[in-house]
Amino acid sequence: MSCLSVTDKYVAVARGLQIDLYDYAKHILIEVSSTAENDQINGVVVSSDSKHLAVTTNVAKQLLLYDLPASKNCKVFDLPRSSSKMRFTSDNSHVLLADKSGDVLSFDINVEDEVNQPKGQKIFGHLSLILDVLQSSNRKYVISSDRDEKIKVSCYPNTYEIQTYCLGHTEFVNHIEELPHDAKYLVSSSGDGTIKIWDYIEGKNCYTIDTFSDVNDVKLRDSFKEKMDEEVPIKTLPIIHLTVTKLNENCSILVVSVHSYEMLLIYSLHSADGKLSHKLETKLKIDKFPTGVQLHDSTLVVYNDVDYSITFYSMLYLNGTISFDKSKVENVFDALSESQGNIHNHFETIKLLFKRKFDNVQEYQERKKLRLEKSAIKNAE
Repeated sequence: MSCLSVTDKYVAVARGLQIDLYDYAKHILIEVSSTAENDQINGVVVSSDSKHLAVTTNVAKQLLLYDLPASKNCKVFDLPRSSSKMRFTSDNSHVLLADKSGDVLSFDINVEDEVNQPKGQKIFGHLSLILDVLQSSNRKYVISSDRDEKIKVSCYPNTYEIQTYCLGHTEFVNHIEELPHDAKYLVSSSGDGTIKIWDYIEGKNCYTIDTFSDVNDVKLRDSFKEKMDEEVPIKTLPIIHLTVTKLNENCSILVVSVHSYEMLLIYSLHSADGKLSHKLETKLKIDKFPTGVQLHDSTLVVYNDVDYSITFYSMLYLNGTISFDKSKVENVFDALSESQGNIHNHFETIKLLFKRKFDNVQEYQERKKLRLEKSAIKNAE
């Protein structure tokens, strides 16, 4: 889940049970109440029209909807299970929320009384943990990705009709986005270290970017491999963040963070005459590995929950070259209450998403040997 959300009017970041809502002039601190012990916010998103703020909590398993800019009126929905991802629909009328059992729920934000939809409406599900979900800009599809390498394209509102699957990643698919300059295409990122571009209506993989060829740090990969469990085969570093924005009618910009690599990879992705191409424009050095990364128009926002700051970078396009200049740094949250925060640790969370390899034959042989030994001891008695 993301603890950073950026729109024209707001930047929202979360820590513990607090939200710092920055309107580019002042900070508004929102305290989320919870009766659950050790509860914390695990997701925050501002609607694209900047009229609503959606928040989810991890232990109490609740969805909270705030009206903006007041941020005082709040609707509370109890969730059947803890959430893994949420987004507003394209028209900002509903919240799509994926839970950790693999279900996607829809909540109508215009319902006056949350009693009328206490658990939301289930619209479809996966057989594994859903990591991202979005509604297409034409509102005809809901697209979801999961831990088991799949991207599912469901028709909307009749989500029982599956348009297709986009298959090709070899690890979990943690981010999906429409390509901003050409909504025919879907962009996805994965624990396999690749970015794939799909014609999602056809389920066709049209293009692949291998980020490890640009990171090219074997020591960093081997260090990550040592931290992982032995049964997890590691060939590359996983992608942690993916965010996109439109540059012009033929090009979009992709910003990518790769596990423990303290540089952001900046790509341009071009489409012309039905052909796709990309270029690594630059690598942006960052002081610490980020908690959240988001592009909004020509601004890149990076959230760091170690020193609780948000850094703004302005995108410059000059003579065909893309660059990012740091424009300002904003400190977030009240320093006096800093001890209440919880530092989100990507290095531990990401471990749980990788597939494990088990030698079932060896396990069977060991169990068989143990049974024979027990039988021999019993006969000897």
